[in-house]
Amino acid sequence: MFFCKRNVMHPAFACVESDVIDTGREVSDNVAGAATHSRNALAQRAMKRCLACDNVFDTADWRCPACSFHPTSPAGVLLFAPEIAGSTEGYDPAWYEELARLEDAHFWFKARNRLIKWLARRHLAAHGSFLEIGCGTGYVLRMLREELPGWRITGSEALADGFRFAQHRAGSTVHFEQIDATALPYRAEFDAIGAFDVIEHIEDDRAVLREIHAALRPEGLLIASVPQHGYLWSQYDEIGRHFRRYELPELRGKLDEAGFRILETTSFNALLLPLMWLSRRIRRIHDEASVLDELRVGFVINRLLAAVLALEFALVRLGVRWPSGGSRILVARKIARPA
Repeated sequence: MFFCKRNVMHPAFACVESDVIDTGREVSDNVAGAATHSRNALAQRAMKRCLACDNVFDTADWRCPACSFHPTSPAGVLLFAPEIAGSTEGYDPAWYEELARLEDAHFWFKARNRLIKWLARRHLAAHGSFLEIGCGTGYVLRMLREELPGWRITGSEALADGFRFAQHRAGSTVHFEQIDATALPYRAEFDAIGAFDVIEHIEDDRAVLREIHAALRPEGLLIASVPQHGYLWSQYDEIGRHFRRYELPELRGKLDEAGFRILETTSFNALLLPLMWLSRRIRRIHDEASVLDELRVGFVINRLLAAVLALEFALVRLGVRWPSGGSRILVARKIARPA
């Protein structure tokens, strides 16, 4: 269940307090206040953005009133960037089928989902709207649908091949849209946006963060995870179509630049960091290697690694924040972007 916590709650879900009205206030102050309220309400209105002419509008459907552009929707998925729907620049769609089989039992995916669920419970309220950028096979979406029953959830992906897996997993109550994360068709639309191991696949990660900022409602939340530490870079990052692994100062700087303030962050896969480093130093990469090779582990080893990450998470719940680890997860709030 979700509770009203003034220190972490999105303002849209905060406990309502009574306003004290000064009956001696001048009429002119009332008029000025009403005008300010009107401007604020307009700024917070969810808007659509036409990707053909950059017009911002507020209508029931996606047809742009300025240029009449409307995204197509084969198989019930709106295509906002059909030109990249079959691209393999950031990810190979051939990986989806096996990835969908691996995720449910794999120690790393289970550990990441556990953290996402925990952060959602800490920072999100009972109702709202959530967009996942780069939803892949729908593994995270399925968990979000179960954990956020009062939320309107949308899954997005650049590659169209992943939607058949995501739709099957997440169910009919989740909406799906094909988008380019560097050009989102929303303005002030969502209360929270998730990007879980996504932005490292995109060369212009600053553009993605700016677009997420624009698509969030005032003081909306970003929940994101990224691979961490340049010294862990290996051929698996190259095969996986990564552009970078992050260090916290770099990530914080890019978030600050985009107009976010980090509320909470920790590394994860921390207790396994020495093993991860050693594996990446000694493991040979053959010519036909796949990014999935690193995910293929035996049953016993998988259980042992899962137990280690379960211990790591228990310590996070007790207040430990790991400074180093194979990955980092964070919650950041949208604030005014620096001039």
